Amino acid sequence: MNESTVDGPLKCEDCGKVCQGIQGIRGHRRACPGRNQVVRNQRREPQEPVVEPAQPLVHTPNQQIALGSRLSAEGVDVVLRIHEPVRALREQLRDSLPIRRLSDPIARAHNWPTYDDWFSLGRNVVCLELAVERIMQQAHVSRDDPWALHQLAITVRDQWVSWRREEAYRTWNQRSSQRHGEDDEARGNDLDEVLTDFGVPELEADWNRVIGGLRWLTAHTRATL
Repeated sequence: MNESTVDGPLKCEDCGKVCQGIQGIRGHRRACPGRNQVVRNQRREPQEPVVEPAQPLVHTPNQQIALGSRLSAEGVDVVLRIHEPVRALREQLRDSLPIRRLSDPIARAHNWPTYDDWFSLGRNVVCLELAVERIMQQAHVSRDDPWALHQLAITVRDQWVSWRREEAYRTWNQRSSQRHGEDDEARGNDLDEVLTDFGVPELEADWNRVIGGLRWLTAHTRATL
């Protein structure tokens, strides 16, 4: 399925244009008139930060120059190691959305996370990926962005892992009801297998790597100001 349609509409923070998906917003920002105007005006007047609901705080370029620091070689390596799992996680969630859409009536009937819930979670992952890419492209990080992104990543991790774990528990309960006479140890081993089959440990580990990198970036940025 086409990535640009699955990711949904995203609004350019510089000019307000609504683009379809992460690929659309990337292509638009290369020639965005609002972004180019910010660059031309950055030495003439201060710019206010652009804040969108449910998105991390992202400063305009001139504020980053005034309040942040350039990435060191180690910082560049950390940002690259943050970006790779975020990209993979975004693609994983994107690929699951068609299934979420088909199963949405069942989810609503049982009060499980709906397609809209998963789509909203995906938008936060896209925002995180774009912010990390922006830091990488500019080789510069503002004072406040790493902490805001760190908090966003924790929120997404906790929500995603919780939903995935709930799905695993439902499957495990269904299996257990069909298999009587097992002792507690066997049931516990079966639960561990189900959690692994659903990728819960791997999902949590991927997000912990992202959060650890953002924690390092936060400490490094604050220490160099």
